[in-house]
Order: sequence, then C-alpha cells, then structure tokens
Amino acid sequence: VDTEIFLSLVKLFLNEKNTLETALQKVYSYIEGAATFALLSNELNCLVLATNTGSLYYIYDEKEKLFVFASEEYFLLQFLFGLR
Repeated sequence: VDTEIFLSLVKLFLNEKNTLETALQKVYSYIEGAATFALLSNELNCLVLATNTGSLYYIYDEKEKLFVFASEEYFLLQFLFGLR
C-alpha cells in the first residue's frame, strides 16, 4: 500500500507540471519515516532510484549487462557473491 501511495503522489505532482526531481522532493517532504523507492517508467523512459536514508548501493557491469541495486550494502554483496 505504501508503494501505491508513493507512486500516486509522484503522479499527482508530475500532473501539476513539476519535473520528476521536484515531484520526488515534494513526495519526500510529505512522508514520514524511511523510504527507498525504485521506479522503472516506460512513459518517462527512465529508471529512478531514490531514498531519504542516504543508503543506496548499486553495481553496474556494462559488459555483463547487469544492474543491481539495494538499500543496504550487505544484501547487495550477498547477491553478488551468490552469483559466483
């Protein structure tokens, strides 16, 4: 439910002609608590990763065409070591 509300707020602020960056800033100003959000949008042709915790980790390997992200480094490392 929280994700649905977050996404609804993003859409609301985008419909008010805000930029994506401004829309996300407005959403984060309204919510309480920790929130890490990922949005893959065909409509906007982008991938958005946002957090208000300051904790967002990713690995990008162009050769392997791999992009993985996590809100905690531990989980990202566990995933990567599990691939080997």
